[in-house]
This record gives sequence, structure tokens and C-alpha cells, in this order.
Amino acid sequence: MKIRWGAWPTSLVAILLVAMLGGCGPRNVEDTYSFGTARLYFGQSVVELLLPFELQVRREAELQAQAPQELTAYNANAHFQTIVEAAPAVDAGDVAAAQAYLVATLQDNAGAVATPSAAQLAGQPAARVDYTYTQPTKNGPVPLTGRAYIVVHDGTLWRIMYQYPTGDAEGEALLAAVDGQVQWRAVNKERI
Repeated sequence: MKIRWGAWPTSLVAILLVAMLGGCGPRNVEDTYSFGTARLYFGQSVVELLLPFELQVRREAELQAQAPQELTAYNANAHFQTIVEAAPAVDAGDVAAAQAYLVATLQDNAGAVATPSAAQLAGQPAARVDYTYTQPTKNGPVPLTGRAYIVVHDGTLWRIMYQYPTGDAEGEALLAAVDGQVQWRAVNKERI
């Protein structure tokens, strides 16, 4: 069998081109996850969040009137966790009170660090808490890094939390991708 050496450079270029276009390179979170919008309704408020996965929703209903008194939506994988909570707001002071409560709760954990600040979230004044703490689990303690936003929108107090295992590059990239990707809506009364 006679080898034609002139075809080797062309074949090598074709193989490299296929490998490059076929995904044999560094991957980012946009390549790994299918981002979508999660829409949550509570009271007269609607929040839309960009997330790497769907949320599971749990509503606590009032015994008599069967009206939801709070909403919790969450989901997680090994790299990232999202928790969204909603409850009726009494007044704008609820944001500061909820921020202080979150900071105090986090700091109950030994070695926890919680840094509160003011923020804007999709045009709404918000409280922000950046934190690190260690979560006890059945497999041992897991250090976590996170960010929480607390906002009152249309009579609803929203707490949106993102967290990931400290040092997890994929979790950090997911936070960077979804942080601040929120839109507020009013409930469309014609839809109800």
C-alpha cells in the first residue's frame, strides 16, 4: 500500500477543525445548562428570574380561606442552589427587618460572615447580603458562599437567595450568570 503524503496535511487540518467545532475545548456554564425564566406569582406581585433549572414550588395555605400565606420555591444541584421565598409585606420597613434577621441567622453559625448592603434589583430598592457559612449535612459540613436579595414589590416581601459550595468554580460562574437577572411584573387581573 502506498501512502500519499500530500493528503496528510489536509486530513490533519480537517480533523483539527472537526475537533474544534465539535466542542473539544473549554466549556462554560452556558454550554452546560439550559437557562430559562422562572415566573413566580404571590399576591399582586410577579417575579421572573433567569435560572439554570426549574424551581419546585411549595405554598403554605391558610386553613380557613385557603389563601397562600407564604411561598417557597427552590432547586439545587451539586454546584448551585436557588431559594425564593415570598410573604405578605406589612410596610417598607420589612426589608430592613428581613435583612437584619437573615444576617443574624447566618451569624448563628460558627465562622459565618454576612455582609449587608443596599442594592437595586431590576429597578426596585433592595437589601443585599453576601455571605459565607458552613452548612451541616449528613455527609459532613459543607462551606457555602451566597448572595441574597430582599425586596418589597406590590405588597409582597421577596427573598431571593443563590448559594454554592465555596471554591466551586461552576457554582461561582452560575451566580455570575444569574445575579441580577430579575424582572418584576404586576398581576394581570384580566388573566385571573
